[in-house]
Amino acid sequence: MFSIADIQSQQENDFDEAENEEGAEEQASPSYPIRCSFSITKSNAPGALTIDAMCQDGAFIIDNISFYSDAKVGTELTAESDWKRRGLYIGPQFDTLDMGVQDEFEKFLAERGINETLALFVPEYAEYKEQKVSIPALLVHSPIDDYRLTHTGPLSTPLVSYCPTP
Repeated sequence: MFSIADIQSQQENDFDEAENEEGAEEQASPSYPIRCSFSITKSNAPGALTIDAMCQDGAFIIDNISFYSDAKVGTELTAESDWKRRGLYIGPQFDTLDMGVQDEFEKFLAERGINETLALFVPEYAEYKEQKVSIPALLVHSPIDDYRLTHTGPLSTPLVSYCPTP
């Protein structure tokens, strides 16, 4: 099971109270937008409801809600399904709908766990996954590893030499 506490560093816990008071007004989570897509299906009914949203500042901003009569088209991440989805009418933009309809869809999503808690979790998890993937990639041998800094004496100029590793 994944927990946000697993990725928080010890340095975050070592802030003194003065820094915490100043930082309380600032946002702790990343504020860059992350595009999200949710698919809701029922096992006993055909079709899939797909919600496209942006996750930013602890909230989901819904762009579009689409219903696909074939659940396979709505949920599969294949080129063929994507091609079929592009040929279908996706409906009006969410922000052009009546405010009552928007409120009811937001309640519908909140009942299914698509709420502020998830919106705070998504950027943290995305950052965790990025670090998990990028750190090992950086540790892979690169051509820069073939250069070594050497000194020939205390008063000499450092010498950078090329020494390819076998």
